[in-house]
Amino acid sequence: MESASNSLGSLKNGDGVQLAVRRFETVNRPVTMDAPKEPLWTQDQAIAYEAALEAINDVIAGYSEQIALEQDRQKPDAARISWLEMRTDHASATSHALTVTDDENVRQALLEYSAMVRAREAPR
Repeated sequence: MESASNSLGSLKNGDGVQLAVRRFETVNRPVTMDAPKEPLWTQDQAIAYEAALEAINDVIAGYSEQIALEQDRQKPDAARISWLEMRTDHASATSHALTVTDDENVRQALLEYSAMVRAREAPR
């Protein structure tokens, strides 16, 4: 909590006009909070979460590359571009929906998106 005291005072402005002012003096008091007694997530959860985000971002980059290539064609396929943009939006939404402690969804995203990355990078 903060306590305050105030008093009336005066000062002159640049034109020499006397102005009434109210002075406030406050005393700040620290706010205390209890810190968590244990970590909010484990190291394994953090590693899995970061790996899932990296896989998702890699897939988004691949879609972005395909969109750019399609747009550079003489006759771009609008349906393909639209499909790639939809897939990009879906991947982005998945990334934003993940939380570090949601083990099942993190695991699922890691499996799905890392498989997409491996498939894209596989020799043809």
